[in-house]
Amino acid sequence: MFAACGFAGCLILIQANVTHASQNQSEGKPKPATEDKPAAVQPVPDNGPADAARKSLPPLPEKLAEQVKDATALNPESTVYLDLSQKRLLLRTEVACPDCLLEMLLVPEGNREHETILRIRSKAFIIHTGLLALGMEPGKPAQFSPE
Repeated sequence: MFAACGFAGCLILIQANVTHASQNQSEGKPKPATEDKPAAVQPVPDNGPADAARKSLPPLPEKLAEQVKDATALNPESTVYLDLSQKRLLLRTEVACPDCLLEMLLVPEGNREHETILRIRSKAFIIHTGLLALGMEPGKPAQFSPE
């Protein structure tokens, strides 16, 4: 999944560069010396929904706070916890749509919340990394079989 996302990003960059070069050639303008060397692409952080639109998470109830006190938070939002001593990954989720039809169980905040029951303020790769740290092996996506 991660390789496919990275590959799609490269295709978009190549398409943009080819379009820019063909415009210069069709206009008959000489290419500036800076176009000979590709510019270094700086990663742009994806902060999800605007921080101003986000409300802060409420404090954990006492019983849940006890569950995560020995666990390690894997993200700055403290919504994904790794507990190696008990070999578990704890996710702090919110109910996104209590009366919606189930298409997905869990999605990142601000992403298809109308099709899911739970949402989490985390990136999927953080949860994936936590599962790998617990010794899980990557599998294949689930497939529907009408039988």
